[in-house]
Amino acid sequence: AMRRSRQGARTIACEMYKLQAAHASSAGVSARASSAMRGVRHARMASGVLNNSSGDRAHARCSARFGAGCSSSRSMVYSSLVRAGGKASDASVDAEARTYLEKLVITDFALVREQTVEFHPGLNVITGKSGSGKSVLLDAISQICGSPAREESIRSGASGAKLEATFRLATSALPAIYDVVNDQITALSTRSGGSVKPFAPPEGEESLLKITRELQYVDSNANAKRIRSVCRINGRVVPLKALKALGEILMDFNGQGAASTLADEGAQLALLDEWAGTKVLRQKFERLSSELASQFNKVKNAVELLPGEREELQELLEEYYAVDPAPGEDAALKAELRRLESSRVAVEMCGSVVGTIAGERGARGLLREAAHEVKGLLASAERRAENATVSGKDSEDDTTTEPEPGLDEASLQGLNDALELLYQAEQLAETAEESVGRYAEILASSPRRREEAQARLRELDRMFKTLHVRTADAAVEAAQAAQERLDAAEIGEEEREENVAELTRLRFAAADCAFQLAVARREAAGALRGAVTSALADLEMAGSRFDVTLSWTARDGASEDTNGNVLRIARASELGEDGALVYAVRPTGLDRATFLLAAGQNEPLRPMASIASGGEKARLMLALKMAPVMNDNVASEYAASTRAALAVGGISVFDEVDSGVGGRVGARIGHALRRLTSVGAQQVLCVTHLPQVAACGDNHLVVSKAPNPDADGRTCIDIAPLAARAERVEEISQMLGIGDVEGRDSAERLVDDAARAFA
Repeated sequence: AMRRSRQGARTIACEMYKLQAAHASSAGVSARASSAMRGVRHARMASGVLNNSSGDRAHARCSARFGAGCSSSRSMVYSSLVRAGGKASDASVDAEARTYLEKLVITDFALVREQTVEFHPGLNVITGKSGSGKSVLLDAISQICGSPAREESIRSGASGAKLEATFRLATSALPAIYDVVNDQITALSTRSGGSVKPFAPPEGEESLLKITRELQYVDSNANAKRIRSVCRINGRVVPLKALKALGEILMDFNGQGAASTLADEGAQLALLDEWAGTKVLRQKFERLSSELASQFNKVKNAVELLPGEREELQELLEEYYAVDPAPGEDAALKAELRRLESSRVAVEMCGSVVGTIAGERGARGLLREAAHEVKGLLASAERRAENATVSGKDSEDDTTTEPEPGLDEASLQGLNDALELLYQAEQLAETAEESVGRYAEILASSPRRREEAQARLRELDRMFKTLHVRTADAAVEAAQAAQERLDAAEIGEEEREENVAELTRLRFAAADCAFQLAVARREAAGALRGAVTSALADLEMAGSRFDVTLSWTARDGASEDTNGNVLRIARASELGEDGALVYAVRPTGLDRATFLLAAGQNEPLRPMASIASGGEKARLMLALKMAPVMNDNVASEYAASTRAALAVGGISVFDEVDSGVGGRVGARIGHALRRLTSVGAQQVLCVTHLPQVAACGDNHLVVSKAPNPDADGRTCIDIAPLAARAERVEEISQMLGIGDVEGRDSAERLVDDAARAFA
């Protein structure tokens, strides 16, 4: 019945695709692709079932017919914007053309009791003293976009935490955003064999996107360390993966030390994809490659089981599901135990320190003894002084006698001073003891948690021996392979033929998607070279050169018939590769990207992994992020399309990405961030310690940490907007740290300079 349903949906999709493509034949490739995609989408909705074997098959045929414009709805939006508007202007883009975070409500999250934070569509600067909790705000934003929750995410004493984010979406970005969500729920419904109603924008509020994530302890008494999430998009429950996929499209996070990741080829490829606007296409290839590997195994394992093999596979699966390991769980537990052991050793060292200070023969006791002895010296001196006075009065001899040593006023005052210093030293030792004790409390871990982790590791080890594997990841793969082999043994001849046909379709779709990705990346790499080199000059690295190389990894002797992780690309020769070879498949495509930098006029180009200077890496990271808007001379056709792409979506988050650069280039960084919001039409959230950057903000938020007098007196984080000019000037003056009057004058100049620059 399900096969008939899928076939019916597929037939409807094909007919709609043909009809729409025929009607749009005179409107150009991109228009045909867009119209055909609408046909596919209507067919999928008409079928009442979202699954990978109906509308997505028509989607793949559409991709094969029309190319990249059909495979990536976001790319279609970008290219249509370029055609409509030509070169992007520097004027601000209105709200309908912006995607931005409007509001974030945080409840019982980390050190935040309850806060509502409102953001500006432009540049939002976030400042505050070190340790004030700025990273907590960014962590809340990260978790609303699907990052893993930690135990400390829930405020101590609370039963759970809640994050609510309101986004406004650019009208042109709506198809891409909801396609990402629907891809996730499609995959979920396909695995479960059920159906699910597709997501669509709320009627009358199409630009509104509300994401909610609730964090709860696994058990009701809040003693367990594991946390589960309940995620909702526009009120509907969705898997955490949907939030993560959506966050990858909505947000671009650049955390502390982001520049150090430039040595990683995976990070380099992700930055290139960001420039090329191929995130959606990359996610599509990741899905296709996963489906291809699964389908290859399904076809490969479509054989009769050997005698006793079924029972053996079922026992293996029973053992696996009884333990139910998570991917990477063993590595995470071992890392946690190492942290717990390190904390335990540190706590013991703290105990030794406290013992040295407050033990039976500790510093405090010795200081008290010393103080007692000094008091005795004072008392003895006072008695001797009294005796000397009495003896002087009783003596009838007029002979002058010398005063007894140690009884003069200066000597007695010295003893009093020594006593006072000993008292102070004892108080300081007591304070030191309390500080070390508090540190030990922070490090203290639950013995129960250590026992739980050790017990879980033993349980995993027993399962590993049964499955003949060494890691949780390998166990997951072994169970998946066993389940696929059992499933393959249940199918008939007709379904085997369908599986082979589906494998051929997926192989073709993956090869086509990989080629589109490779073409887009090579076009982007050419534009990126000049744009980044120009941006580096603006960041006081004139004479530096930047380059990008892209390559595929050939698998000699491999074949698509025997290996599900290789692809043959028919049009490989167009990219300088050998079409007769097969190439290794990665989740991100076939490409390996390498960034090269020559940090001076006569320096050779070298891979980023060999660049030692942190300042050079930081400025290159800034140049990569801001190249589209830092230099007006970047006017190539691809650069124009990139600027248009930036207008469709984006929220860039910079967590102290300006670290490693000095105040001399701070103003230029602030201006570049501001231009990302105008020319690039992005929303920018930037944590900074540079006053030159803070002065450029459209919206200024200050994060502080203090006890909450209205609640339980515990430390809370407060996030307050600075609306008045005087408040901003005062905060920037504090950031400058050069005195009240001089600091305020300098802050005034920074704010005025920024206002004139963006007037």
